Amino acid sequence: MPDSVNGGWDWLNSQPTGSSDRETRHCFVRSFHSDAGRQVLAHLRSITIDRRTPPETPDSVLRHLEGQRYLVQLIERLANAEIEETGNSD
Repeated sequence: MPDSVNGGWDWLNSQPTGSSDRETRHCFVRSFHSDAGRQVLAHLRSITIDRRTPPETPDSVLRHLEGQRYLVQLIERLANAEIEETGNSD
């Protein structure tokens, strides 16, 4: 239930529990560092981030697409997190 004292938006910033951030990042790296994983990311990018919409696209479609783009960027960021931290691409 939203807390009326803080406006009820704390749920938006909450992090899932159950595994550490480092463990989660490592799982993303292992999942997407293979050729198959890179192909999946490229496909997700092509249907979301690289997708162009015409000016008359309804607001609801744009909002949905932006949500998808956010998730793909999050996956990419997590999949590359450990590589960026260590500077190792292998």
